[in-house]
Amino acid sequence: MFKRYHIVFSVSLMILLTLTILSPTILGQEVIELTIAPPKWWSGFRFYKEIWIPYFEGKMAEKGILVKVKIVDYPAPDPPFIERTILDLKAGTAPDIIFVDSFYVGQWAEAGYLYPLTDFVKEWPEWEKYFEPLKRAVIWKGDVYAVLIETDIRPVYYRKDIFKAAGLPVPWEPKSWDDILEAARTIKAKAEEIKAKLGIDELYPIAFKMGKKIEEATPMQGFYMLLAGTGDWIFDEKAGKWVAKSGGLLDSFKFLEIIHKEGLTVPTDLWFAPDPIDLVHRLLAEGKLAIFPTWQGVWYDMGNPAHKWYVPNRDEVVGYTAMPGRRKFLGKEYPTDPEKVTVSGGWTLAISHNSKHPDLAWEFIRSVLGTELSVVRMIVFPGGLPPGTHVSEDPLYKARTDPYTLWAVELVKYTIFRPSRAEYPYVSSAVQEATELILAGKSAEEVMDWYAEKIKEIAPEAWIEKP
Repeated sequence: MFKRYHIVFSVSLMILLTLTILSPTILGQEVIELTIAPPKWWSGFRFYKEIWIPYFEGKMAEKGILVKVKIVDYPAPDPPFIERTILDLKAGTAPDIIFVDSFYVGQWAEAGYLYPLTDFVKEWPEWEKYFEPLKRAVIWKGDVYAVLIETDIRPVYYRKDIFKAAGLPVPWEPKSWDDILEAARTIKAKAEEIKAKLGIDELYPIAFKMGKKIEEATPMQGFYMLLAGTGDWIFDEKAGKWVAKSGGLLDSFKFLEIIHKEGLTVPTDLWFAPDPIDLVHRLLAEGKLAIFPTWQGVWYDMGNPAHKWYVPNRDEVVGYTAMPGRRKFLGKEYPTDPEKVTVSGGWTLAISHNSKHPDLAWEFIRSVLGTELSVVRMIVFPGGLPPGTHVSEDPLYKARTDPYTLWAVELVKYTIFRPSRAEYPYVSSAVQEATELILAGKSAEEVMDWYAEKIKEIAPEAWIEKP
């Protein structure tokens, strides 16, 4: 185990034991109890339990304050965990410190469930070092309501062996949607030659996740990667309204229509199979899918001998690149589009509205998300991405982190988060259903008309149409 992990734990425990037993200034004090419900199925649960808590308790004891942090047992995985959190927030019985998926922050803040942190973060040096998109993700109506623990991105993976067999450049760095389509069409045109060279029996040039079966994976790891690249989004923050129609929406639907109608993508039936996520990732791992945007953690899965998507020679045959903005599509130039795009999520720490000790709860958040523990945690439990430069620029973090993760960190500056609005789950469902209409053979124009009507039903007083 990483040496600094033991040092932090040992020092924290020593401080706690020494001060609570020997210091005459705190003997006889009442112990203040703080409660927290960390997701017990996460790989980092042990770190929260064995490092976060004793470290904080020790720091408080050092200041002459006796605190006991109690873990509240919540159900797993995400859906029942979130449901239990909401129920307890409504009842006013939630733990002092709660874990909140970032796209719920605005909804729960609007409902009055979260304690505002604006005044706290003003006095916290690390806050200024958080990446701007991660700050925006936890601000609701001008106030900060949570702090991201870490984040992630969505890269585009590609098979180097397929690209080489097709005569395409490796490394590959597409600059526009037309670049992506050109590569996919080249691979399709040379499919038989490529299959013979690589000894595979099937080959698909590109896949974007589609349909309702895989739920949030469709927008997060597919459609939003396109839409963000047009400079448009599903919600207009300035207008405070959902976007029912826009040029970016239409072109995003068109891109999916093209890869579907030109036979550049995986069979339609795959998206309705019992486990589409596993099937499409297996195609990538087996060298039968050439281009595929998905979650960043797939890289680690493909490098894990115990994982079902393991690729023994991963670094040799799998590459990764950033999703470009639209820039050039169907021959038309879009010079003001973003150069690179990605989409992010991430869990946060927040304080529940019913907390009797919000100041102390903030001290916990500030302590455990400070530079020292954040650097240690992200080295001991790799996979997520740092929330700011206080971690990403730390010499120890940079020295102990693999090249892929360091590359992924650089993409965070381009990222976008889902709107934290009460209507979002219904809008997400509309996006999923819209992609199924494309699978059914509808045109992009027909799909956008359908989508617009759906948005107007979901938010009858809060929609807008854009050019």
